[in-house]
Amino acid sequence: MEAVVSNSPSELEDAESLTALGSPAEGYLIYLRHLGESSRDAGLGPEPQSQLDHDDESFELCESYSTSEECLTFTDFSGDEGLIESLYIEDRPLEERLVADGESTFDGPAGSEVTFISAYENGAGTHLLIGYELRSGSSGMMMPWGSYRNPSGRQSQSEMTQGTPTLAPDSMSYYVESIPGGELGGEHYLELIDDEGFSMETIVIPVGAEDPED
Repeated sequence: MEAVVSNSPSELEDAESLTALGSPAEGYLIYLRHLGESSRDAGLGPEPQSQLDHDDESFELCESYSTSEECLTFTDFSGDEGLIESLYIEDRPLEERLVADGESTFDGPAGSEVTFISAYENGAGTHLLIGYELRSGSSGMMMPWGSYRNPSGRQSQSEMTQGTPTLAPDSMSYYVESIPGGELGGEHYLELIDDEGFSMETIVIPVGAEDPED
């Protein structure tokens, strides 16, 4: 949990060795690491200072903002052979909140490519945070933007895209989009525009709910 408090991508990556390979716990650290990397690529300053309180069965993580404090409770840690596999966040199992990928790729304009990293329903239950990596090809790329179609069919525009505003040719950046009211199991419609020919292409990324039996 110290790595979670640190908000440091390098410490989060090191902490992955404490989780079972391919587990929801590993996926959660990958999501947090990607969030930190996208913040860095966006040129943002340090994250709010976190405070960790714990007892024998749970952790409470609080982040202080200028006008408020937000806290999340982590409980019911489970694992095998000394490695963490899953846990509950705000009384909800992690596998119901999170899909981690990192392998699904999609072709965009001018030789660009998108890799879907993860999607996470935040602790407060207000937003779905979708992480992806964008690599440009022969021309630069403008800031991507998108919308999300929930399993119910309702489609919502992204509230915010975090990452670098422009991407030079043959470069990459981490991005995270924040979708109000988003739920796992829908589709992410991502608009990509190259900054040379201004050709736009929409790619559709399935964001499926992970099967707890997998």
